[in-house]
Amino acid sequence: MDLRRIALILAALAVMVSGCGGSATPVDGSPSVVPSTSDDAAPSTTSIAGDVDSTTTTGPAETSPWVEVSGEGFEPDLRFEDVEPPHMAVVAAVLGRKMTEEDTEGLSEGTGAYAGLWTNGAGTRYWVGVAGPDAEAIAGRAAATAEYLGASVTVLVGRFTYDEINGAIEYIVSGPVPFESGYSDIMENRAVVTVAAENEAAMRDWIADLPEGLVLIDAWQPPEAGDVGEITYACGPVRATADGELLLDPLDEVARGALDVLLSFEEGSWLPTAGWGIGISEPDRLVLGARAGDEAFFAEFQPDMDGNWMPAGWGGCAVEAVTPGYGAADWEAAAIDGSTLTLSVTERACANGEVPEGRRVEAVVAETGAEVAITVFIEPVAGEATCPGNPSFPLEVTLDEPLGDRVLVDGGSGETKSAP
Repeated sequence: MDLRRIALILAALAVMVSGCGGSATPVDGSPSVVPSTSDDAAPSTTSIAGDVDSTTTTGPAETSPWVEVSGEGFEPDLRFEDVEPPHMAVVAAVLGRKMTEEDTEGLSEGTGAYAGLWTNGAGTRYWVGVAGPDAEAIAGRAAATAEYLGASVTVLVGRFTYDEINGAIEYIVSGPVPFESGYSDIMENRAVVTVAAENEAAMRDWIADLPEGLVLIDAWQPPEAGDVGEITYACGPVRATADGELLLDPLDEVARGALDVLLSFEEGSWLPTAGWGIGISEPDRLVLGARAGDEAFFAEFQPDMDGNWMPAGWGGCAVEAVTPGYGAADWEAAAIDGSTLTLSVTERACANGEVPEGRRVEAVVAETGAEVAITVFIEPVAGEATCPGNPSFPLEVTLDEPLGDRVLVDGGSGETKSAP
């Protein structure tokens, strides 16, 4: 489990549909990542007049892998003028065959030159990414088609095809180096693999024969579970106080505009319209939070290719305790014998459906004359874990004095618990 990224993905607005013409397989221990050369990789009309007018996108080349391509000098592909919505006509021009929005499953039969299609979520801007043989020519025809149709579509050419990116992931998975996660980052035209810092050098050796820039290694140092350190509180990605107050700054004009976009979507219309504030404001990440009665909410935004904030995820959240090296657990009071309280504990994080045998379990107890607050933390599973549901297990906690008529409280969530 990657403790740096506690992501609550309740909805996804970025649309990515990709063609897989084949996958790469290692041969004799070496990677073989070769783009597809399918006959479908280019439009059926192969005589294309004019030169591609290419300009780099904003930002330095090492952080902006795409090259923008215009349709200047190309004739629009009128075979696709009746395809709706317009961005699907552009994809049709890329693949060289007629298709509709309901035909996206057919993209798996597409071309190694096709890299990805995504939208800003509002359905007002689209980007098509292509790579591989004849990519610039294909992109030029797609751009000309988009312009003819009046669609707001930007066509970009990258270094690597979708097949090459996925082939790199398959090569990493087949290798001997442990890793935390790996995924295809279509918008950045690369594969990304997360490894523990101790395995970074071995991973670099393993991928040394892959093309430069194809794989980004994200190395991190997993927190070591020891004595429980500083405890903070958060509601999903939004920082909070122990009593459940969200730590928010007032909305500015930009954040208000981003929120209005989310609230205008049918999928986001159920969210409260008032009570929002800024929880995180960074160049590539904006997180808002809100309270509405007893409920709390978050909304996360990322910049689109034009730099405008677009929704990336949102939903309800509960304030929980957070400390490095551990994850908070749920518990119920099962029995009491004098000053000894037996809890029935259930791990919240994915743990392969197993009790935390061999991992540290710590209970932090705060007692007053009126209440006893107990927060249970569990050292997470190293690496990835499945989520079939976790079994409960008993945990004994010794109080300074018998519970008496004091109130039991889960210090991780603020929930009042019933005494046994």
